[in-house]
Amino acid sequence: MRTALRPLHTIVLGPAPRPPRRFIPRICSRRHSWHIHSKSCSHSHHDHDNNSSSTTTPLPSPSQTRYAPSSEAVASTRNYLSNLLRTHDHASYILTPFIPPSARDAYLAIKSFNLDTALVADQTSNVAVGRLRMKFWRDAIEAVFKGDGRDAVRYKEPTIVLLANVLVGGSAGGQVPRLNKGWFLRNIAARESLLTLSPFPSLAALETYSENTYSSLYYLLLESLHIHSTTLDHIAGHLGKATGITAILRGVPLTAFPPPPPISPAPSPFTQPNQGAVLLPLDILSSHSLSQESLLRLGPTAPNLKDVIFEIATRANDHLLTARRMIKDAQEKGELSKGGKGDWGLFLGALPTRNFLGRLEEADFDVFDARLARRDWRLVFQAYWAYRKGKF
Repeated sequence: MRTALRPLHTIVLGPAPRPPRRFIPRICSRRHSWHIHSKSCSHSHHDHDNNSSSTTTPLPSPSQTRYAPSSEAVASTRNYLSNLLRTHDHASYILTPFIPPSARDAYLAIKSFNLDTALVADQTSNVAVGRLRMKFWRDAIEAVFKGDGRDAVRYKEPTIVLLANVLVGGSAGGQVPRLNKGWFLRNIAARESLLTLSPFPSLAALETYSENTYSSLYYLLLESLHIHSTTLDHIAGHLGKATGITAILRGVPLTAFPPPPPISPAPSPFTQPNQGAVLLPLDILSSHSLSQESLLRLGPTAPNLKDVIFEIATRANDHLLTARRMIKDAQEKGELSKGGKGDWGLFLGALPTRNFLGRLEEADFDVFDARLARRDWRLVFQAYWAYRKGKF
């Protein structure tokens, strides 16, 4: 069990020894109440639907039959994407059984899509090639949502094949979810903006990126279960921001000190050497007098690095606490099940985020601590307990 949490003003900077940093138990932002912040951070999922109704999937009419992949192709694709998650996103793979069968194909397609766009930066040699890959995904999403979706066949992408099956109602239950194309495009645009490896100008910009990437996934998962609730949208917004901020913190060692590229017998003249980058918000770095050059040169021994990580991680923890409070209120009002049902299973994605922040706190916010890179073997047991109890 963690020790008592300490208020922020008791942390003493300087050469003198100090006690370990601890998260502050507070709800959401420092300047606003959790009511106000929860309404402002998600940009209202339903407002976006009203302003861009053309991006939602129309229900098929008798005169228009959407393209449906063959059952053999769907089964093969489902197996491939499941293995893909098990290799590159083990936490999402572990949480798959807690998703209702009617939305499980949508879950695999959405999570695999996010993984595909996230891996573009790692699998391309320069920014120009990365933008071409992002254009491929943008065109593929446009094709699968356009008309009867038959144009998507030519992309031969497993994620698109399974998504086409979801949009035709080929999953268990046979109902057609009204997925919003705009959330897919937001994810692509946000991932593309990070190809240049430029730091975020502010912590607010990092939150915006996190919402466009990870909150969008939660919105799509809610739509896959035909759930349209402003309260649950706000919860999804907070969880997505916490997840996105945590993902950036988790990636600090890899972006600052990337591994050497694989040796190629005929290297391309357009291939750029792997150079370290710092994505952490510039306003937080500046407030703690930490330069990007110092971090790239000194790594974990850079001065005030732990204070920078602490402040950014605290914002992620704020969003997690706010989501937990809102989940409890929603359960008391009957807007969300108290455990053992599918709508609650969608929010179990917060468990890996909570676990990482907890381990980061135990490591005194040393983001380079090797223990943070280990796979969390407790997740499967924690997920089962949280699913049954309806809390995390």
